[in-house]
Amino acid sequence: MSTRRKGRVQGLAESMRWFEANRERLLRRYRDQYGLPETLGLPQIGEVAVHEVGDAVRRVPVYAAELKAAGWRGIVEVAGIGGESLLGRDVLNAWIVMLDGPRQTMRVKWD
Repeated sequence: MSTRRKGRVQGLAESMRWFEANRERLLRRYRDQYGLPETLGLPQIGEVAVHEVGDAVRRVPVYAAELKAAGWRGIVEVAGIGGESLLGRDVLNAWIVMLDGPRQTMRVKWD
């Protein structure tokens, strides 16, 4: 292999190592800037009013998303707020979620 080609291969390998080391930080920055639903390419299907701390109310976009969890699969509505997404009570009320902080585990069952 020529010296020039070897240098390019080493440069590519270094770039890949840098990307792997910084992937989570880069994805977090992208999600925070553009929002998780946009990052995933979810279709916007409407808007909803979200009540915040105090009496503040703001309208946020609602997206359709396929959700797979606890043996359940379906299309749900997700409210996009900045870099976060909210599931509604129609989904959350049907789950039993068990958090074990000391073991840092979470179990979800579909009721």
